[in-house]
Amino acid sequence: MNTPRTHTGWIVSALALFVFLPLWTILDLTWALAALLAVTAAWLGWQLWQFHRFVHWLRAPGPETVPERCGVWEYAYAAHLREQRRHEEDRRALRESLQRFVHAAQALPDGVIALDEWRRIEWVNSQAEAHFSIDVKKDR
Repeated sequence: MNTPRTHTGWIVSALALFVFLPLWTILDLTWALAALLAVTAAWLGWQLWQFHRFVHWLRAPGPETVPERCGVWEYAYAAHLREQRRHEEDRRALRESLQRFVHAAQALPDGVIALDEWRRIEWVNSQAEAHFSIDVKKDR
């Protein structure tokens, strides 16, 4: 991340300063402001283009599909990818926790039936299947 391209804002600011001041001294304030406006408009256009690419990438984000980026956008992509990894780790931990719960419930000597909010069978352990003759696929 620490490449020369991450300092785009500083480079644009320096360019504007080095374009604005010489034009102001050589020509007049009108031309200097016009040049400053042109540089600012170009920088704003570039930022809008980067924003468009970022929003487009967000539709199907992934480390293998990250477009070339620089400046503050590099940090935005990296932050989003970090959040994606964290969410994936949370989902994995939740799946593992649920799997441990299912194994523990299967090991209970009593029958266990889990119902959803409409009182439909969502899950049963093997003891409940045997005791109540439940077929989860048919009896949902």
